[in-house]
Amino acid sequence: MPSTWPVAALTAQAIAARSYAAYQLRPGVSTFDVYDDTRSQVYLGVRTETPAIDAVVAATAGQVLFSGGRIANALFHSADGGATENNENVYTSPTGAKVGTPVAALRGSPDRDPNGVPYDATSPYATWQTQTYTPAQLSAIFAADARTNVGSLSALDLHDRGVSGRLVSVTLVGSAGTKTVSGTVFIAAFNAGRPAGDPMARSTLLDLVPIP
Repeated sequence: MPSTWPVAALTAQAIAARSYAAYQLRPGVSTFDVYDDTRSQVYLGVRTETPAIDAVVAATAGQVLFSGGRIANALFHSADGGATENNENVYTSPTGAKVGTPVAALRGSPDRDPNGVPYDATSPYATWQTQTYTPAQLSAIFAADARTNVGSLSALDLHDRGVSGRLVSVTLVGSAGTKTVSGTVFIAAFNAGRPAGDPMARSTLLDLVPIP
C-alpha cells in the first residue's frame, strides 16, 4: 500500500498486517515466523520506511483484530477482482474437496464502491486479458501435468464456484478418463504448461467461452 494513500487506509493495513504477523507466531517451533516476500508480507527493509507509515504504526501500537476469541488470520492482498471468497472454498484438498471449517472473519463479500467499481481498479492486475486456445493446445497444456492429464481433452466442467465466482474445483474430461482437481491445481497446471510468452493466469476467477 503506497504511503500516499489516505490515513484511514494506512491504519487499516497496519492493523491487518500486525494481526497477520501475530497470528503466524510460532515460538519454539522454528527459527522464523513469516517470510519477507509474497509468501507472507513483503518487507523491503528499513530504508524504504516512510514517516507516514511510521506514524500509523505508532498510532495503532498493540492493536490487532480478534475473531472467535483469538487473533484473526487477517489475510490481505493487492487485488481481489472485486470480491473476496469464503476460506473453505479457497483452502481445499488437491481434488477440490472442502477440508477446512468456515471462519467467521473470512467470509467472501463484494469489494466495490457504491457505483459498482472495484476498489482495486487502479491495480496493474485489475484488468484481465483474454486468450485463444485450440482444444489441441489445451489438451497438451493439461497433459503435461499428471494431476490434469486426461488425454485428448473433450470437456472442462467449471460449474463448481464459490460466492465470488472463483473456481473451487474443475473436472477435466478426455479420452483417458475424467479427473477433478482444485481450482488452484487447475491454474498451476495451466501456468506450467502454457505456451512461452503467454500471460499467466493469476487467479481462479476466470471462465472459458467457445469461439463461434
